[in-house]
Amino acid sequence: MLLLGDSALPIGSFAFSSGLESYIHHYPPDCGSYELVIRFLTDSLRSVAYTTLPFVNAAHSTPQSAVDLDDHFDATVTCPVARRASLAQGKALLTIWEKAFLSDKGVAEAYRGQVKSGVGGHFGVAWGIVSSHCKISKGMGRSNVC
Repeated sequence: MLLLGDSALPIGSFAFSSGLESYIHHYPPDCGSYELVIRFLTDSLRSVAYTTLPFVNAAHSTPQSAVDLDDHFDATVTCPVARRASLAQGKALLTIWEKAFLSDKGVAEAYRGQVKSGVGGHFGVAWGIVSSHCKISKGMGRSNVC
């Protein structure tokens, strides 16, 4: 659980900041940077809640539908930079999961096979698959981990 929760986990998130630098750059220097960051983070979390969390939830609930979910997720990401970042993060997460946690290579085999062939692997779907397999609950309660 500590590995998956580590902010230094190398899943490529450093490569895409969702536009934070640009957002701050477009405001005058006299605007408070703290307030700008809070506003940006609030808007970013709201965006993730509506765009990515439904796919995390669906992949967690029905891992067997991951291939279709990933295809739908890809269709919803219209920004090429966001698409590349999501794919890089998802593929990296799946690689770490497979090497560090996955003893039964039959788990999510169709999805992992598709991603290894170069198709799909979005972060939201990958996180749903990994968290489901590791018994990470959707709620705030305790969960069994890998």
